[in-house]
Amino acid sequence: MSACAKNMELMSACAKNMELMSACAKNMELMSACAKKVQP
Repeated sequence: MSACAKNMELMSACAKNMELMSACAKNMELMSACAKKVQP
């Protein structure tokens, strides 16, 4: 039970990390697009 609970916590943390990575990737894309707009 305890091991299962820990595994669930790890899965939850992993899911949150994936969301953060996705948000970071989108932010990088926005920054890249912005940089291209600034350059002539």
